Amino acid sequence: MKPLFIFLFFSAIGFESCQQSSEDFKQQGISKSKKGDYKGAIKDFNAAIKLNSQDTSLYGNRARAEFQANEYSDAAHDFQRIVNLCPKSLQAHFNLAMVNIHYYQPLAIEEFGKVLQMDSTNIDAYIQRSELRRLDGNWKGCVEDLNKVIFLNPKYPNIYRRRAFAYGELLEYKKAIDDYNKSVELYKNTMSVNGIAGIHFSLGYLKEKLNDFKGALTEYTIAAETYGDTSRDVEIGDLYHLRGLVKMELADFKGALKDFDKSIKISPTGANYCDRGRVKFVLSDYKSAISDYDSAMKNNNEFKEGLYNRGIAKLKIGDKSSACQDLGKACKLGSEEACEKLKTSCK
Repeated sequence: MKPLFIFLFFSAIGFESCQQSSEDFKQQGISKSKKGDYKGAIKDFNAAIKLNSQDTSLYGNRARAEFQANEYSDAAHDFQRIVNLCPKSLQAHFNLAMVNIHYYQPLAIEEFGKVLQMDSTNIDAYIQRSELRRLDGNWKGCVEDLNKVIFLNPKYPNIYRRRAFAYGELLEYKKAIDDYNKSVELYKNTMSVNGIAGIHFSLGYLKEKLNDFKGALTEYTIAAETYGDTSRDVEIGDLYHLRGLVKMELADFKGALKDFDKSIKISPTGANYCDRGRVKFVLSDYKSAISDYDSAMKNNNEFKEGLYNRGIAKLKIGDKSSACQDLGKACKLGSEEACEKLKTSCK
């Protein structure tokens, strides 16, 4: 009877369950996520969901772990499940939109739209959607979203600079100039040196587009002085190139030559050599111009502008045979100027 007595005793006091609950797996998953073990966390959240498929917090935690593990498709599907379970949840739609920035951007735009239907003052949704519209080339839509942000918070960081860029893409140069000036006015005390220089660079470009060459020269010069001459950044090379072109428009050919020299030192592109060759041609330094055109075509022997310009320079030094060869090639590549010159100078 002793064994029976022992069995009855154990039956009386009972046992604690050895099976883990959904909450146990959830807490394990959260702990692993905090430690960066996202794969392990996902396994725990999978186990928790098997035990309780209606708990939206489980899908949310798993989606965050999947996102951190760069499993954007799975994260998007989990956030979609939350939206299906809680269709009126603004946060659910926002999370679904955010993950689809990395997975399927058209759906992200659609979901940000739903967020804004629920809350028309949600600045984060306008900002995110404006960026997606920018990437999609929808500049008008981008401006519309940024207008909303400015209405809600006129001092939102860099908002005028963002809209200025969009206006530039829409060829609304005067509006872009106004926004860049507003950006400097608001943030000049907190903006980085390169940020300020970048705005003046953009202002120079926009004024050049409006044929305000003196204004463009002023802006490019401020940008150059702010950047300094020591950097080898490609953007600064472009700056000197553009300022050189403006100086050519203003007939300051020696000044343009200096800028092209700086541009080539930083960024020795075919366009830079070609434009320096043009300046040297105007200054009657034909042999040196030809040398620059040679450099311009070093990696592109079908550069029709370079061929045409080199042909004209060769005519100036009496090298007619070689000049006509260049003009002929340029004509075949589609240069109408070369074709006309070929008729008059290479009979």
